[in-house]
Amino acid sequence: MNNTELNKPCLVQCGQGLSVLNTLQYQGRFLYSKYSPDKAVKELVKNLKVLDGTVFLIQSPALWYGCQELIQKLGNNCIICAFEADPELYEFSRELLKTQNFSNDIHFYSINHLQEFDDFLRKEVEKKFLKRVIPLDFSAGVQFNRKLYDTISRAAEEIPERFWKNRITLQKFGKLYSKNFFLNLPKLTSSSQLNSLAHTIDKPIFIAAAGESLDKIFYCQHREALIKKINSSCFVIAVDAALSPLLEMGIKVDAAALMEGQFVISKAFIGCQKKFHYLIQDLCARPDIASITGAQPLLYLSKFSEAAFLNQVIEDGLISTVIPPLGSVGLLAVEAALMLAKDKSVKIFTIGLDFSYSCGKTHGKGCPAHNNQLMTSSRFKSIENYEAAFTNTLRLKGKNGADVITTPALLSYSKNFSAYSKRPDAANRLFDLADTGLPNGLPYMSLKDFLECDFSPAEEINENSQDLFQENFAEKSEKIKKYLLREKTSLEIARDLLTKGDESNFRNSELSLEEQISALLKNRDYLYLHFPDGTEFKMEISFLKRIRAELDSFIKIQTQALSYIQ
Repeated sequence: MNNTELNKPCLVQCGQGLSVLNTLQYQGRFLYSKYSPDKAVKELVKNLKVLDGTVFLIQSPALWYGCQELIQKLGNNCIICAFEADPELYEFSRELLKTQNFSNDIHFYSINHLQEFDDFLRKEVEKKFLKRVIPLDFSAGVQFNRKLYDTISRAAEEIPERFWKNRITLQKFGKLYSKNFFLNLPKLTSSSQLNSLAHTIDKPIFIAAAGESLDKIFYCQHREALIKKINSSCFVIAVDAALSPLLEMGIKVDAAALMEGQFVISKAFIGCQKKFHYLIQDLCARPDIASITGAQPLLYLSKFSEAAFLNQVIEDGLISTVIPPLGSVGLLAVEAALMLAKDKSVKIFTIGLDFSYSCGKTHGKGCPAHNNQLMTSSRFKSIENYEAAFTNTLRLKGKNGADVITTPALLSYSKNFSAYSKRPDAANRLFDLADTGLPNGLPYMSLKDFLECDFSPAEEINENSQDLFQENFAEKSEKIKKYLLREKTSLEIARDLLTKGDESNFRNSELSLEEQISALLKNRDYLYLHFPDGTEFKMEISFLKRIRAELDSFIKIQTQALSYIQ
């Protein structure tokens, strides 16, 4: 064999008792045993514990040994995907797969089809409620690209994990998010969206979150000078829970970031009336915060789901500022800062974005959680919150080498925050002023160095500038009113059809009853996305009965929303 042939996949016969099997030679090495090529992979399949709802990810399938045995072991709702990173091996295995009688049972992808693989897996996980991905090494071809296979398998494993986290969140909060969305929608008739202020801030942006590192400002040796510099030189964004302690320090807050939809967040805004100018508010957040604080809303939509009704309002142009679901209000503040900054020369500084805490204390001094511990402590209840340190937590090394406590959710937010250090629009302009908390990849700057930074004077924002608010509110008001009226009317028709059936005055004789009901409800998924099985509309009696129970409350919500429009 010449060198070219050695670098191509090559079948080699090997004896095994009365039968003859092939092994595979590639790039100078055998990908199976020379004596019993199928033994190891069949043993692997034999010892597998197959659970329902599993995706088996075969890595480097090569000669497809073990696949027939795996298919025979599959439980209910299981699928098999295969991935080959090497182009030569992929072409070889793809041609061989066409000759196998199980070719229709396996979905095979190469390095050039990663997006197709990702799309397919997401759809299958959502459609079949798949629960886990199990990677299986079926040949030594994996060793040619070990790191790549590990990366692909980790990404695949995260898809069902993220899906189920989102489903649990939607089951718990989906109806609340939808309710808040409709009640906040009328605000668009008189308030601007976040992108109306885009690229207008030409001075440093200071972001303060509620982590323990926020206390660094309290105890800084040059506290007064630090506060003076922040007030005179920076545009300050406070996350909701950090608002009170910042005001207590004497820091002038320009904007507060709000993402939380539950009533509990109202505690963060007690005593903050007329204390800051802008409220960066999610359309799914608590609706009454803007009115009780007197702040001017800058609205955006956090697309908490790929729901049809959210896609519809975006397509209709009712909302133009759409931010991916970040989960953390701290990440929202950073995303907003990057949007507001005039250009890449504007520096952004963060503190309190720790995504971790210490034993006994979860938030910075003066935050609602800390104040609650102070108010509820007694002889029988410690001021320290030790329970939070030992319930579903992880212990990791922090920035300064000390142990910190975090949770799976906080850890995922930290990883998302770390990604900002690699983003082109954030590189070399985003700085971390905290030396505690989880490492985030951002360059660290001490408060002393921050004090010594020379910030050239910046022009004040002209709140009446014609460049900021160009929306035609009269036109927007009419569009939103029409949208809400259409939704309310459609729900009233659907209620009548579900109640009276063919006897309804709204029956369309050109359609069957099922077709008419489906046309009305299929894309109004706010009615059912919080159901355990609410990933898609179903014409099933039990499903329709549950929708009928939701119709009355959403008709009331939309009636209330319409009353807010002048």
